[in-house]
Amino acid sequence: MIYKFRLISPEVDGFYMDVEIDENQSFLDFHNTIQDAAKYDRSQMASFFLSNEKWEKVHEITLLDMTDDDIAKITLMEESIMTDFIVEKRQKLLYVFDFFSERAFFIELLDIVRPNGLINYPVCSTIMGAPPMQIIINDDDLHAYLQRSENEDDFNGDLNYNIDDLDQYPN
Repeated sequence: MIYKFRLISPEVDGFYMDVEIDENQSFLDFHNTIQDAAKYDRSQMASFFLSNEKWEKVHEITLLDMTDDDIAKITLMEESIMTDFIVEKRQKLLYVFDFFSERAFFIELLDIVRPNGLINYPVCSTIMGAPPMQIIINDDDLHAYLQRSENEDDFNGDLNYNIDDLDQYPN
């Protein structure tokens, strides 16, 4: 069967994207389809979250395992098949595409249909409007980071060498 999802953004009025994906494909396939349709950089961190009716995060399905803990149970996109997590129409998910600013698409399962033999799934079947920018850095956060980097003591401490040692290299 084919799952038809609608993605919306709370940031951009009138924007929505419909993605159709086979129930036996992975969340990584879903992620790549979203990234390509929105013209985002696939190298950025992203996660899906299964959510409840109030859009509260219940379970994370992540692109990369960033934990050092072998005991923690991490659910990876490439290992997660859609049908193992999607159980009913109207099911809600969040897709966090900007971890720095905690920005996400709200996703809802609109329909479950039979596959069309002429379509190669997954596919973005509809996109209306322009998606939000992938990464937004708050000006205050950026300014604070740049100020910290301009401080020689912080610079030396972050890189674990003395900036005066650079004088030995010719220009």
